[in-house]
Amino acid sequence: MRLHVDRDGSLVVTAPPFVTRAVIEKFIQQNAGWIKKHQDKRAQSIPTQGGQFALFGHNYRLEFGYRPQLPSGWQVVDECLFYNNSRYLLAPKTEPTLTPPEKASLERFGRQTIRAYIVKRLPQLHAQMKIPQPFARITIKDQGTRWGSCSSDNNLNFNWRLVHYPPEVIDYVLIHELAHMVHLDHSARFWALVAKYDGQYKLHQRQLR
Repeated sequence: MRLHVDRDGSLVVTAPPFVTRAVIEKFIQQNAGWIKKHQDKRAQSIPTQGGQFALFGHNYRLEFGYRPQLPSGWQVVDECLFYNNSRYLLAPKTEPTLTPPEKASLERFGRQTIRAYIVKRLPQLHAQMKIPQPFARITIKDQGTRWGSCSSDNNLNFNWRLVHYPPEVIDYVLIHELAHMVHLDHSARFWALVAKYDGQYKLHQRQLR
């Protein structure tokens, strides 16, 4: 059996098909210390400089509390990114440092937010660019140094950290990967197609670097 902690802090267990659930659960319990150590390490990688979180190019101050009229979890309230949780009613948060669960939930919020934007915006750009073949699957990942990728079967992958950037920069990445559905290289024809739909693509490239 094998344990792996994903980038979002979720635990993945790999086991042969003949291993029972009880054995797997015991294996997890025996390695609880290792799991917590690596989940905490993953959570520390979430960028929250100075108690702020960048969302579509705007820095929001992080705040914590409980407002019964609001849904639980992260949401934009005025000029802050507010984490609504009933536990703060009895134990108000007095320090800006994020706990590992709060960091993990903030990454989930970032992933959900950028997915919602891409799922809506990508078909619009696909239609504008008049690309004949449809794109296949959209996947949101943590790709390290890559902002996006396009496979030969038109599966599109995007880095969740794009959520920190302004919409025009995000759109450049979407246009870039859609252009790969026509040209699977970085030829002059590829860049001409990108430039046709993003005249400021070189500026947006520099911002992403």
